[in-house]
Amino acid sequence: MAPKSKDTRIRLLEPLATEFAALRKVIGGGNTEIGVIRDAAHAYIQLRLKDKKFRTQYEAELAKLMATKKQPIRLVKTENEPNG
Repeated sequence: MAPKSKDTRIRLLEPLATEFAALRKVIGGGNTEIGVIRDAAHAYIQLRLKDKKFRTQYEAELAKLMATKKQPIRLVKTENEPNG
């Protein structure tokens, strides 16, 4: 059985929790649980992007999400600025 996770975000059930613990032990190098999960998610995305239909849908959705992150810059005058 896998040791209890120190990261409360990770809620893996058995047998995946034990498999994940074994993977981290073999990888070594102080890899954190969340670091391994991030690497796995990135690798999974890259694998799926080989499918053209998936890539098209993914890139459209990614563009929508990235557009919502952009905020217009708001300029505010300070007292020291001359009127103009």
